[in-house]
Amino acid sequence: MHLKALDAIDLMLNANSEEEIIRSWSEIINYEEGIDDIKDNLLDTVYSESGSLHYLVFIHLVEIIHKLDDLLDTDRDISELILNVVYTVSK
Repeated sequence: MHLKALDAIDLMLNANSEEEIIRSWSEIINYEEGIDDIKDNLLDTVYSESGSLHYLVFIHLVEIIHKLDDLLDTDRDISELILNVVYTVSK
């Protein structure tokens, strides 16, 4: 989903109208929310299995899950900055 979000950011940067920018921004929001759901499910699974995992494996899995979520959070932040710049310049 991160690559799709990057494609949507590229579309925002090359858009010819505010509508295209908003459409791409909305897609990125959906990707980020989808990753949040996946993250929550993965964390639930890791925590429920924590008793059978070595603590280093547990910590590593939790860190990887959060880093993947951070990627999409950053994509969302970038898209919102682009949107804010467009609104500021056009108003």
